[in-house]
Amino acid sequence: MPQLKTEIHQDMKTLMREVFFNASSVAVHMDTVPMFLFFTEEKEFIVMPITPEMPKETIKEAVKQTAVNLNAKAVVYLDEAWMLKVNKNQKYNPEKDGPIKNHPDRVKNLLVAIRDNHNNTFMITGEITNREGGVRIVGEPTETKEGVVNIIPRWNENFEA
Repeated sequence: MPQLKTEIHQDMKTLMREVFFNASSVAVHMDTVPMFLFFTEEKEFIVMPITPEMPKETIKEAVKQTAVNLNAKAVVYLDEAWMLKVNKNQKYNPEKDGPIKNHPDRVKNLLVAIRDNHNNTFMITGEITNREGGVRIVGEPTETKEGVVNIIPRWNENFEA
């Protein structure tokens, strides 16, 4: 059984990297629209774009219901996000430091988070920099298990690892 779980992890990481590289080729030309991608058993992606005005609870419920209805193998969240470049000894205090979008040490990142139907989660980010002439460059991807993966709700609550 542990071998099967490793295969699932590898498939999800491969899927996440493919989404990242495809999204980064678009992100060099324009801002990324936040969206969820539902990966089906037929290996199709169903796209659900969202807007910042939508309440988070409404988004989570819609994602959960769509994943259940499609019997999704995985749900991917794709967006651009501000992140701070700080060393491990620094702590970000929103009350003292202000919003991240106004912080001098902020960087814009392309973010791809994934949750599979076994509730495994992964995230990959790449820094977006603006170059002269309006050209945007997406940096090398960094993988992590931490971060905003919680934006993708669990839809398979009965799964037992």
